[in-house]
Amino acid sequence: MSKLSSVINKKTVGAAFFVLIVLLIFFSKTIYTHNLPLVTGAKPSRGPLNKLEISSGVAEWAVVEKGFAPIGGTVGEVLAQEGEAVAKGQELFRLEFDQEDAERKLQELAGNRQKLIMDLDNIKNKITQVEKNKAGGYDLITLDADIDKAQKSLENGQALLAIEGISQQELESLENSLESLRLKREKMLADYDTEKAGLERDLLAKQMDIDNISFQEDPYRKQLAEYAANAVITAPFDGTLISLNVEKGAKINQDALIFSLGVGQEFVVECNISLENNFVAVGDTCSLSNSTHTPRGTVSKLETAGQNKIVSITLSSEDLTAGETFEVRFEKRSTTAYTLVPNGAVNQDNEGYYLYVVRKRKGLMGDEYYLARQGVYIGDSDSQNTAITDGFFFTEPVMVTSNKSVSAGESIILENASDFFER
Repeated sequence: MSKLSSVINKKTVGAAFFVLIVLLIFFSKTIYTHNLPLVTGAKPSRGPLNKLEISSGVAEWAVVEKGFAPIGGTVGEVLAQEGEAVAKGQELFRLEFDQEDAERKLQELAGNRQKLIMDLDNIKNKITQVEKNKAGGYDLITLDADIDKAQKSLENGQALLAIEGISQQELESLENSLESLRLKREKMLADYDTEKAGLERDLLAKQMDIDNISFQEDPYRKQLAEYAANAVITAPFDGTLISLNVEKGAKINQDALIFSLGVGQEFVVECNISLENNFVAVGDTCSLSNSTHTPRGTVSKLETAGQNKIVSITLSSEDLTAGETFEVRFEKRSTTAYTLVPNGAVNQDNEGYYLYVVRKRKGLMGDEYYLARQGVYIGDSDSQNTAITDGFFFTEPVMVTSNKSVSAGESIILENASDFFER
Protein backbone atom coordinates (compact mmCIF):
# COMPACT_ATOMS: atom_id res chain seq x y z
CA MET A 1 0.00 0.00 0.00
CA SER A 2 2.80 2.35 0.79
CA LYS A 3 4.45 1.64 -2.55
CA LEU A 4 1.21 2.49 -4.39
CA SER A 5 0.86 5.73 -2.50
CA SER A 6 4.41 6.62 -3.24
CA VAL A 7 3.86 6.09 -6.98
CA ILE A 8 0.66 8.18 -6.89
CA ASN A 9 2.42 10.98 -5.06
CA LYS A 10 5.24 11.04 -7.59
CA LYS A 11 2.75 11.26 -10.51
CA THR A 12 0.85 14.01 -8.80
CA VAL A 13 3.98 15.98 -8.14
CA GLY A 14 5.12 15.47 -11.76
CA ALA A 15 1.77 16.60 -13.17
CA ALA A 16 1.75 19.64 -10.92
CA PHE A 17 5.29 20.52 -11.97
CA PHE A 18 4.34 20.22 -15.65
CA VAL A 19 1.32 22.43 -15.18
CA LEU A 20 3.50 24.92 -13.36
CA ILE A 21 6.00 24.91 -16.22
CA VAL A 22 3.19 25.47 -18.75
CA LEU A 23 1.75 28.29 -16.68
CA LEU A 24 5.14 29.89 -16.28
CA ILE A 25 5.73 29.73 -20.03
CA PHE A 26 2.23 31.11 -20.72
CA PHE A 27 2.57 33.97 -18.25
CA SER A 28 6.12 34.68 -19.34
CA LYS A 29 4.98 34.96 -22.97
CA THR A 30 1.98 37.05 -21.92
CA ILE A 31 4.20 39.35 -19.90
CA TYR A 32 6.70 39.49 -22.78
CA THR A 33 4.10 40.38 -25.40
CA HIS A 34 2.01 42.66 -23.19
CA ASN A 35 4.02 45.77 -23.95
CA LEU A 36 4.72 45.04 -27.62
CA PRO A 37 3.14 47.36 -30.21
CA LEU A 38 -0.01 46.01 -31.83
CA VAL A 39 0.42 46.44 -35.58
CA THR A 40 -1.84 45.94 -38.59
CA GLY A 41 -0.24 45.22 -41.95
CA ALA A 42 -1.13 45.23 -45.60
CA LYS A 43 0.42 43.75 -48.70
CA PRO A 44 1.50 46.06 -51.51
CA SER A 45 -0.62 45.84 -54.61
CA ARG A 46 -0.28 46.64 -58.27
CA GLY A 47 -2.77 48.91 -60.00
CA PRO A 48 -3.84 52.43 -60.98
CA LEU A 49 -4.50 55.37 -58.69
CA ASN A 50 -8.13 56.39 -58.30
CA LYS A 51 -8.46 60.01 -57.26
CA LEU A 52 -11.71 61.38 -55.88
CA GLU A 53 -12.78 64.64 -54.26
CA ILE A 54 -16.36 65.67 -53.55
CA SER A 55 -17.49 69.27 -53.20
CA SER A 56 -20.65 71.31 -53.67
CA GLY A 57 -21.69 74.47 -55.50
CA VAL A 58 -24.61 76.52 -56.74
CA ALA A 59 -25.54 76.92 -60.42
CA GLU A 60 -25.49 80.48 -61.70
CA TRP A 61 -26.03 81.89 -65.19
CA ALA A 62 -22.87 81.81 -67.32
CA VAL A 63 -24.06 84.79 -69.39
CA VAL A 64 -25.63 87.70 -67.53
CA GLU A 65 -26.68 90.84 -69.41
CA LYS A 66 -27.04 93.98 -67.32
CA GLY A 67 -29.33 96.89 -68.18
CA PHE A 68 -28.66 100.51 -67.22
CA ALA A 69 -31.11 103.42 -67.24
CA PRO A 70 -30.66 105.32 -70.55
CA ILE A 71 -32.10 108.44 -68.92
CA GLY A 72 -33.31 109.53 -65.50
CA GLY A 73 -37.00 109.49 -64.68
CA THR A 74 -39.75 108.17 -62.45
CA VAL A 75 -40.82 104.53 -62.61
CA GLY A 76 -44.37 104.19 -63.84
CA GLU A 77 -45.99 100.83 -64.46
CA VAL A 78 -43.85 97.73 -63.71
CA LEU A 79 -44.70 94.98 -66.21
CA ALA A 80 -42.40 92.06 -65.22
CA GLN A 81 -41.06 90.44 -62.09
CA GLU A 82 -37.84 88.76 -60.99
CA GLY A 83 -37.49 85.09 -61.97
CA GLU A 84 -39.79 85.51 -64.96
CA ALA A 85 -38.79 84.20 -68.40
CA VAL A 86 -38.96 87.11 -70.83
CA ALA A 87 -38.67 87.43 -74.61
CA LYS A 88 -36.55 89.90 -76.53
CA GLY A 89 -38.47 93.18 -76.83
CA GLN A 90 -40.88 92.35 -74.00
CA GLU A 91 -41.80 95.37 -71.85
CA LEU A 92 -40.25 95.33 -68.38
CA PHE A 93 -41.45 98.70 -67.06
CA ARG A 94 -42.29 102.23 -68.16
CA LEU A 95 -40.76 105.57 -67.27
CA GLU A 96 -42.55 108.85 -66.67
CA PHE A 97 -40.85 112.20 -67.35
CA ASP A 98 -41.38 115.90 -66.54
CA GLN A 99 -41.41 117.35 -70.07
CA GLU A 100 -42.81 120.78 -69.15
CA ASP A 101 -39.45 122.26 -68.20
CA ALA A 102 -37.84 121.27 -71.52
CA GLU A 103 -40.83 122.57 -73.51
CA ARG A 104 -40.81 125.86 -71.55
CA LYS A 105 -37.10 126.35 -72.26
CA LEU A 106 -37.65 125.74 -75.96
CA GLN A 107 -40.46 128.32 -76.05
CA GLU A 108 -38.24 130.86 -74.31
CA LEU A 109 -35.39 130.24 -76.74
CA ALA A 110 -37.79 130.52 -79.71
CA GLY A 111 -38.88 133.97 -78.45
CA ASN A 112 -35.26 135.05 -78.12
CA ARG A 113 -34.56 133.87 -81.65
CA GLN A 114 -37.48 135.86 -83.08
CA LYS A 115 -36.25 139.02 -81.37
CA LEU A 116 -32.74 138.48 -82.73
CA ILE A 117 -34.12 137.94 -86.25
CA MET A 118 -35.93 141.29 -86.02
CA ASP A 119 -32.71 142.96 -84.81
CA LEU A 120 -30.89 141.29 -87.70
CA ASP A 121 -33.35 142.73 -90.23
CA ASN A 122 -33.00 146.24 -88.75
CA ILE A 123 -29.19 146.05 -89.02
CA LYS A 124 -29.41 144.89 -92.61
CA ASN A 125 -31.70 147.83 -93.42
CA LYS A 126 -29.23 150.23 -91.82
CA ILE A 127 -26.38 148.80 -93.84
CA THR A 128 -28.40 149.24 -97.01
CA GLN A 129 -29.10 152.87 -96.09
CA VAL A 130 -25.44 153.57 -95.37
CA GLU A 131 -24.48 152.08 -98.72
CA LYS A 132 -27.06 154.30 -100.43
CA ASN A 133 -25.77 157.39 -98.59
CA LYS A 134 -22.22 156.64 -99.62
CA ALA A 135 -23.24 156.06 -103.21
CA GLY A 136 -25.08 159.41 -103.43
CA GLY A 137 -27.15 160.39 -100.48
CA TYR A 138 -28.59 163.85 -99.76
CA ASP A 139 -25.71 164.95 -97.51
CA LEU A 140 -23.10 163.89 -100.03
CA ILE A 141 -24.97 165.57 -102.95
CA THR A 142 -25.25 168.80 -100.96
CA LEU A 143 -21.57 168.71 -100.06
CA ASP A 144 -20.56 168.02 -103.68
CA ALA A 145 -22.62 171.08 -104.75
CA ASP A 146 -20.80 173.21 -102.16
CA ILE A 147 -17.47 171.91 -103.47
CA ASP A 148 -18.43 172.86 -107.05
CA LYS A 149 -19.36 176.38 -105.92
CA ALA A 150 -16.10 176.74 -104.02
CA GLN A 151 -14.16 175.51 -107.05
CA LYS A 152 -15.81 178.12 -109.28
CA SER A 153 -15.25 180.86 -106.70
CA LEU A 154 -11.56 179.97 -106.62
CA GLU A 155 -11.32 180.05 -110.40
CA ASN A 156 -13.01 183.53 -110.49
CA GLY A 157 -10.70 184.70 -107.73
CA GLN A 158 -7.64 183.63 -109.67
CA ALA A 159 -8.90 185.64 -112.68
CA LEU A 160 -9.55 188.74 -110.54
CA LEU A 161 -6.12 188.46 -108.92
CA ALA A 162 -4.56 188.76 -112.37
CA ILE A 163 -6.22 192.16 -112.87
CA GLU A 164 -5.75 193.00 -109.19
CA GLY A 165 -9.46 192.74 -108.58
CA ILE A 166 -8.80 190.83 -105.26
CA SER A 167 -5.87 190.51 -102.94
CA GLN A 168 -3.62 187.50 -102.50
CA GLN A 169 -5.04 187.01 -99.01
CA GLU A 170 -8.59 186.79 -100.36
CA LEU A 171 -7.46 184.21 -102.92
CA GLU A 172 -5.86 182.07 -100.20
CA SER A 173 -9.12 182.22 -98.25
CA LEU A 174 -10.97 180.79 -101.26
CA GLU A 175 -8.36 177.99 -101.57
CA ASN A 176 -8.75 177.15 -97.87
CA SER A 177 -12.52 177.00 -98.19
CA LEU A 178 -12.28 174.53 -101.10
CA GLU A 179 -9.74 172.33 -99.29
CA SER A 180 -11.89 172.30 -96.17
CA LEU A 181 -14.92 171.08 -98.16
CA ARG A 182 -12.86 168.34 -99.83
CA LEU A 183 -11.58 167.11 -96.44
CA LYS A 184 -15.13 167.15 -95.16
CA ARG A 185 -16.16 164.89 -98.09
CA GLU A 186 -13.34 162.43 -97.36
CA LYS A 187 -14.34 162.32 -93.73
CA MET A 188 -17.98 161.73 -94.65
CA LEU A 189 -17.03 158.76 -96.84
CA ALA A 190 -14.77 157.39 -94.06
CA ASP A 191 -17.65 157.80 -91.55
CA TYR A 192 -19.92 155.80 -93.87
CA ASP A 193 -17.31 153.02 -94.02
CA THR A 194 -16.88 153.07 -90.24
CA GLU A 195 -20.64 152.98 -89.68
CA LYS A 196 -21.05 150.11 -92.14
CA ALA A 197 -18.22 148.12 -90.50
CA GLY A 198 -19.83 148.60 -87.07
CA LEU A 199 -23.20 147.49 -88.41
CA GLU A 200 -21.62 144.44 -90.03
CA ARG A 201 -20.02 143.52 -86.70
CA ASP A 202 -23.40 143.86 -85.02
CA LEU A 203 -24.88 141.71 -87.77
CA LEU A 204 -22.29 138.99 -87.20
CA ALA A 205 -22.81 139.09 -83.41
CA LYS A 206 -26.58 138.76 -83.80
CA GLN A 207 -26.11 135.83 -86.19
CA MET A 208 -23.81 134.15 -83.65
CA ASP A 209 -26.46 134.70 -80.97
CA ILE A 210 -29.02 132.98 -83.24
CA ASP A 211 -26.61 130.07 -83.82
CA ASN A 212 -25.98 129.84 -80.08
CA ILE A 213 -29.71 129.57 -79.47
CA SER A 214 -29.74 126.55 -81.79
CA PHE A 215 -26.98 124.98 -79.66
CA GLN A 216 -28.99 125.72 -76.54
CA GLU A 217 -32.07 124.12 -78.06
CA ASP A 218 -30.28 120.89 -79.04
CA PRO A 219 -30.07 119.32 -75.55
CA TYR A 220 -33.73 120.10 -74.86
CA ARG A 221 -34.80 118.66 -78.21
CA LYS A 222 -32.58 115.65 -77.57
CA GLN A 223 -34.06 115.27 -74.11
CA LEU A 224 -37.61 115.25 -75.48
CA ALA A 225 -36.56 112.72 -78.16
CA GLU A 226 -34.99 110.51 -75.49
CA TYR A 227 -38.13 110.76 -73.39
CA ALA A 228 -40.15 109.50 -76.32
CA ALA A 229 -37.64 106.76 -77.22
CA ASN A 230 -37.09 105.47 -73.66
CA ALA A 231 -40.53 105.69 -72.16
CA VAL A 232 -40.71 101.87 -72.30
CA ILE A 233 -37.78 99.69 -71.12
CA THR A 234 -37.68 96.30 -72.86
CA ALA A 235 -35.67 93.09 -72.57
CA PRO A 236 -32.68 93.12 -74.97
CA PHE A 237 -32.58 89.28 -75.25
CA ASP A 238 -34.60 86.19 -74.50
CA GLY A 239 -33.76 85.10 -70.96
CA THR A 240 -34.70 84.92 -67.31
CA LEU A 241 -35.03 88.11 -65.29
CA ILE A 242 -32.56 87.70 -62.44
CA SER A 243 -33.11 91.12 -60.87
CA LEU A 244 -35.35 94.12 -61.53
CA ASN A 245 -34.15 97.04 -59.41
CA VAL A 246 -37.19 99.31 -59.76
CA GLU A 247 -40.50 99.93 -58.05
CA LYS A 248 -43.42 102.08 -59.05
CA GLY A 249 -43.03 105.75 -58.13
CA ALA A 250 -39.31 105.51 -57.47
CA LYS A 251 -36.91 107.91 -59.16
CA ILE A 252 -33.93 106.47 -61.01
CA ASN A 253 -30.84 108.23 -62.27
CA GLN A 254 -29.30 107.93 -65.70
CA ASP A 255 -26.86 104.97 -65.97
CA ALA A 256 -28.25 103.32 -62.81
CA LEU A 257 -28.35 99.48 -62.90
CA ILE A 258 -31.99 98.62 -63.48
CA PHE A 259 -32.03 94.89 -64.34
CA SER A 260 -29.91 91.80 -64.94
CA LEU A 261 -30.91 89.05 -67.34
CA GLY A 262 -29.70 85.45 -67.49
CA VAL A 263 -29.26 84.55 -71.15
CA GLY A 264 -28.97 81.15 -72.83
CA GLN A 265 -28.88 77.65 -71.34
CA GLU A 266 -25.30 77.71 -70.05
CA PHE A 267 -24.58 77.76 -66.32
CA VAL A 268 -21.51 77.98 -64.09
CA VAL A 269 -21.06 76.14 -60.81
CA GLU A 270 -18.25 77.29 -58.51
CA CYS A 271 -16.94 75.03 -55.76
CA ASN A 272 -13.89 74.67 -53.52
CA ILE A 273 -11.39 71.81 -53.58
CA SER A 274 -8.37 71.24 -51.40
CA LEU A 275 -5.18 73.13 -52.11
CA GLU A 276 -3.34 69.80 -52.35
CA ASN A 277 -5.59 68.56 -55.16
CA ASN A 278 -3.32 68.17 -58.18
CA PHE A 279 -5.48 66.08 -60.48
CA VAL A 280 -8.28 68.50 -61.41
CA ALA A 281 -7.37 70.53 -64.51
CA VAL A 282 -9.10 72.89 -66.95
CA GLY A 283 -10.88 70.82 -69.59
CA ASP A 284 -11.70 67.91 -67.25
CA THR A 285 -15.27 66.65 -67.05
CA CYS A 286 -17.01 65.99 -63.76
CA SER A 287 -20.38 64.73 -62.58
CA LEU A 288 -22.92 66.84 -60.70
CA SER A 289 -26.05 65.70 -58.96
CA ASN A 290 -28.95 66.79 -56.81
CA SER A 291 -32.39 65.37 -56.15
CA THR A 292 -33.64 66.18 -59.67
CA HIS A 293 -30.65 66.48 -62.03
CA THR A 294 -27.45 64.58 -62.79
CA PRO A 295 -25.68 66.64 -65.48
CA ARG A 296 -22.01 66.52 -66.45
CA GLY A 297 -19.90 69.64 -66.62
CA THR A 298 -16.52 70.82 -67.85
CA VAL A 299 -13.90 72.56 -65.72
CA SER A 300 -13.52 76.00 -67.33
CA LYS A 301 -11.39 77.82 -64.74
CA LEU A 302 -9.15 76.90 -61.80
CA GLU A 303 -7.63 79.43 -59.42
CA THR A 304 -6.09 79.46 -55.96
CA ALA A 305 -7.79 81.42 -53.20
CA GLY A 306 -6.37 81.24 -49.67
CA GLN A 307 -6.30 77.68 -48.40
CA ASN A 308 -8.46 76.31 -51.24
CA LYS A 309 -8.71 76.12 -54.99
CA ILE A 310 -11.82 77.50 -56.68
CA VAL A 311 -13.10 75.45 -59.61
CA SER A 312 -15.51 76.91 -62.17
CA ILE A 313 -17.59 74.30 -63.98
CA THR A 314 -19.57 75.07 -67.13
CA LEU A 315 -22.64 73.02 -68.03
CA SER A 316 -25.55 73.37 -70.42
CA SER A 317 -29.07 72.13 -69.85
CA GLU A 318 -32.59 73.24 -70.64
CA ASP A 319 -33.80 71.70 -67.38
CA LEU A 320 -31.58 73.64 -64.98
CA THR A 321 -32.45 76.84 -63.16
CA ALA A 322 -30.12 79.27 -61.46
CA GLY A 323 -29.78 78.74 -57.72
CA GLU A 324 -29.80 74.93 -57.75
CA THR A 325 -27.27 73.32 -55.40
CA PHE A 326 -25.22 70.37 -56.69
CA GLU A 327 -22.86 67.79 -55.26
CA VAL A 328 -19.79 67.79 -57.49
CA ARG A 329 -17.60 64.69 -57.92
CA PHE A 330 -14.11 65.00 -59.34
CA GLU A 331 -12.70 61.58 -60.26
CA LYS A 332 -9.61 60.57 -62.21
CA ARG A 333 -8.18 57.08 -62.76
CA SER A 334 -4.55 56.83 -63.82
CA THR A 335 -3.70 54.98 -67.03
CA THR A 336 -0.46 53.64 -65.51
CA ALA A 337 -0.22 50.74 -63.06
CA TYR A 338 1.94 51.37 -59.98
CA THR A 339 3.24 49.51 -56.96
CA LEU A 340 0.80 50.77 -54.33
CA VAL A 341 0.84 50.83 -50.54
CA PRO A 342 -1.78 52.31 -48.21
CA ASN A 343 -1.18 55.98 -47.45
CA GLY A 344 -0.81 55.15 -43.75
CA ALA A 345 2.19 52.92 -44.50
CA VAL A 346 4.37 55.77 -45.75
CA ASN A 347 6.59 57.47 -43.16
CA GLN A 348 9.04 60.34 -43.47
CA ASP A 349 12.03 61.65 -41.53
CA ASN A 350 15.20 63.62 -42.28
CA GLU A 351 16.50 60.83 -44.47
CA GLY A 352 13.40 60.75 -46.67
CA TYR A 353 10.41 58.46 -47.14
CA TYR A 354 10.41 54.89 -45.80
CA LEU A 355 8.20 51.89 -45.02
CA TYR A 356 8.22 49.47 -42.09
CA VAL A 357 8.34 45.97 -43.58
CA VAL A 358 6.91 43.21 -41.34
CA ARG A 359 9.14 40.11 -41.12
CA LYS A 360 9.36 36.91 -39.03
CA ARG A 361 12.28 35.68 -36.96
CA LYS A 362 13.16 33.26 -34.13
CA GLY A 363 12.83 34.84 -30.71
CA LEU A 364 13.06 33.92 -27.04
CA MET A 365 9.49 32.70 -27.09
CA GLY A 366 9.58 31.10 -30.53
CA ASP A 367 8.65 32.74 -33.83
CA GLU A 368 7.99 36.46 -33.57
CA TYR A 369 7.37 39.42 -35.90
CA TYR A 370 9.51 42.51 -36.18
CA LEU A 371 9.86 45.66 -38.30
CA ALA A 372 12.57 46.42 -40.84
CA ARG A 373 13.03 49.91 -42.27
CA GLN A 374 12.92 50.19 -46.07
CA GLY A 375 13.76 53.51 -47.75
CA VAL A 376 11.58 54.28 -50.80
CA TYR A 377 10.80 56.95 -53.37
CA ILE A 378 7.16 57.86 -53.70
CA GLY A 379 5.13 59.24 -56.56
CA ASP A 380 1.53 60.35 -56.82
CA SER A 381 -1.21 59.31 -54.42
CA ASP A 382 -4.97 59.18 -54.12
CA SER A 383 -7.29 59.08 -51.13
CA GLN A 384 -6.20 55.52 -50.24
CA ASN A 385 -2.88 54.58 -51.81
CA THR A 386 0.55 55.99 -52.60
CA ALA A 387 2.63 54.95 -55.59
CA ILE A 388 6.14 53.62 -54.81
CA THR A 389 8.44 54.51 -57.70
CA ASP A 390 11.69 53.01 -56.43
CA GLY A 391 13.18 51.06 -53.54
CA PHE A 392 10.43 48.53 -52.91
CA PHE A 393 9.44 45.84 -55.39
CA PHE A 394 8.64 42.82 -53.22
CA THR A 395 5.45 41.59 -51.65
CA GLU A 396 6.23 41.47 -47.94
CA PRO A 397 3.57 43.08 -45.77
CA VAL A 398 4.11 46.62 -44.54
CA MET A 399 2.94 48.24 -41.35
CA VAL A 400 -0.13 50.44 -41.78
CA THR A 401 -1.12 51.24 -38.19
CA SER A 402 0.32 50.76 -34.71
CA ASN A 403 -1.07 51.48 -31.30
CA LYS A 404 2.39 52.63 -30.11
CA SER A 405 5.43 54.31 -31.53
CA VAL A 406 7.77 51.82 -33.22
CA SER A 407 11.33 51.63 -34.49
CA ALA A 408 13.28 49.42 -36.87
CA GLY A 409 14.21 45.99 -35.46
CA GLU A 410 11.51 46.16 -32.77
CA SER A 411 9.38 43.10 -32.06
CA ILE A 412 5.68 43.54 -32.60
CA ILE A 413 2.38 41.76 -32.42
CA LEU A 414 0.94 41.46 -35.93
CA GLU A 415 -2.83 41.63 -35.49
CA ASN A 416 -3.68 40.19 -38.91
CA ALA A 417 -0.75 37.80 -39.23
CA SER A 418 -2.95 35.09 -40.77
CA ASP A 419 -3.38 37.33 -43.85
CA PHE A 420 0.32 36.97 -44.68
CA PHE A 421 1.98 34.11 -42.74
CA GLU A 422 1.01 30.49 -42.16
CA ARG A 423 0.24 29.61 -38.61
